Amino acid sequence: MPTTNDLILVSPPPSYEEDGHFPWLEAARYLGVDQGDVESRQVAGQLYGSAVDLIQNACSIQLQEAEAVFRLDAFPSGRDEIQIPRPPVREILEFTYLDRNGATVTLTTEDYQFDGDSQPGRLLPAPGKTWPATQIGAINAIRIRLMCGHAANSPWPPSAQRLVFYLMGYWFENRLQAGSAPAGDPFFEQQLNLLRWI
Repeated sequence: MPTTNDLILVSPPPSYEEDGHFPWLEAARYLGVDQGDVESRQVAGQLYGSAVDLIQNACSIQLQEAEAVFRLDAFPSGRDEIQIPRPPVREILEFTYLDRNGATVTLTTEDYQFDGDSQPGRLLPAPGKTWPATQIGAINAIRIRLMCGHAANSPWPPSAQRLVFYLMGYWFENRLQAGSAPAGDPFFEQQLNLLRWI
């Protein structure tokens, strides 16, 4: 099995004002704050961002749209698949590797198959092909640049939406615990388990 370095986000997450998923009016009603209060909106936005971060990291998923790079030291053997963490993976933007001589080679869609519907996303060689050889001993010889997460106009899984609101409410009522998971909470664990793919 090749050595993997987890997916690295290269675009900053959208602010709560830019994120089309931030349900401010619903959040204001849920938290019992004035919908027109700027300070309350900022607090809710910070809680929202913390909740999204916690869920994404705890479940190895990507809710907010982001550009990312996934790196590998070597290809799997033969026709074995490459699994890309933090689904959903929506698009492969660039797929490069270092060949035996250390030159950067770009793979095209004629060289590989992409499955973004699976969790995690998968890459396989095109029919009749195998993965090429990489430079021996090179670190991060393979770089896969991709888009992951949900577009602003596409819904999140219901469990993610419920969990974001739950965490926002929990932290709003327990300010000193903001950012930490509610330990031993069965609802929290149940919703996390619905979202985890590993």
